Amino acid sequence: MPKNHVRKDIVYKHIFMEVLKQTGHSIRELGKVGQDKIKASDKTIRRQLNEGKMRPDYIKEIAEYINVDSRVLTGTMIIRDGYINTYPLAHLDEYPFSREEVESLRRERIKEFLSRVLALFNRSYSQFEKMNFEEQYSFQKELLEAILPVVRKHFKSDVLGNENYNEDDRIIVELENSLEDHYLYMSADTTLRQQFLDNPPEGYTKKQIEELTPEELIGLDLYLQYKEELEDANTTIRDKYLSNPPGGYTKEQISKMTAEQILDLNNPLKQKYKEITAKPL
Repeated sequence: MPKNHVRKDIVYKHIFMEVLKQTGHSIRELGKVGQDKIKASDKTIRRQLNEGKMRPDYIKEIAEYINVDSRVLTGTMIIRDGYINTYPLAHLDEYPFSREEVESLRRERIKEFLSRVLALFNRSYSQFEKMNFEEQYSFQKELLEAILPVVRKHFKSDVLGNENYNEDDRIIVELENSLEDHYLYMSADTTLRQQFLDNPPEGYTKKQIEELTPEELIGLDLYLQYKEELEDANTTIRDKYLSNPPGGYTKEQISKMTAEQILDLNNPLKQKYKEITAKPL
């Protein structure tokens, strides 16, 4: 990458703004909290939101300040693998800033757990690390599935008295998700990278594409898809609604909507989310 290149992560402006709105914050406020908490000014935040990419340190600082998981704030947990999951937006209280850190620590504890189990049988974690990904996955899944029935047999509830077996299965579900992510990253590292090398997106050189991580390639692809959707919303979809306005909207309102608002109007999942959040608790 160029000498002065600064890494930026994908961020979906309309989701970012929705999270700020729900948590009672504004970009102007974020720009005034002080350099010790958020280094970015309000102008910088607005500019990078319009770019669809933001520096990771800015994302982390803002997420910590408003106490929301950074993956929800940026929208990467909402829009993933071509699907939209609005659950986190409707349940922000379940996604505090600490959640991401806790999940990271959980992964570290799994490494320690595996090391201790292997040591009991005179095996080492270094032997585990020499396995290919599929072998590692198979070992962990079979081990956890063998342990779980024994734990449930002797402990009817967890330390808090909960008897929710779905929570017990969480660690296995996370492991299964890691397998899906692995294949997704493999595809990004080969097929997607070659696609971008053959036709570099605007603002990127082939050298930059070669040096992007699989995760960054996926983020770039999602951003480009979203950009295309916005362009379509500003033309085809807007024209459709101007010809036949949906219930509760006038042609004048449609004509004044931003591309993001048109896109939300055209998204049944987003409309369903609005219905859910509009209901009194």
